[in-house]
Amino acid sequence: MQARGELKSFCDQHELPYTSIVGLKNNSLKREEPRLLQRLLRSLAVATELIRIPPTSVTPRFLFPNLEALTTFKAQLKCFDSGTPTLPDSEPDASESPAP
Repeated sequence: MQARGELKSFCDQHELPYTSIVGLKNNSLKREEPRLLQRLLRSLAVATELIRIPPTSVTPRFLFPNLEALTTFKAQLKCFDSGTPTLPDSEPDASESPAP
């Protein structure tokens, strides 16, 4: 997860357009940007395929390679929404914590 104020450096590092990413984040883009969203997901190591169902549809959908990838992505979104810095399963083991 990016700390506050680090979005600009993240965009620079991954060669993403900062203004468009902020617009995507704030839901203020004037049109849908599925390719931008897919680039952003790829930068976050989330593999997806952009598809249209039915093929004549103007609304794109994202296909995850498997259920595990989708479940992980949903857990990441939940962490971002709650402000939790790490995923629950990435917290240190109790055995690794120093004794009180």
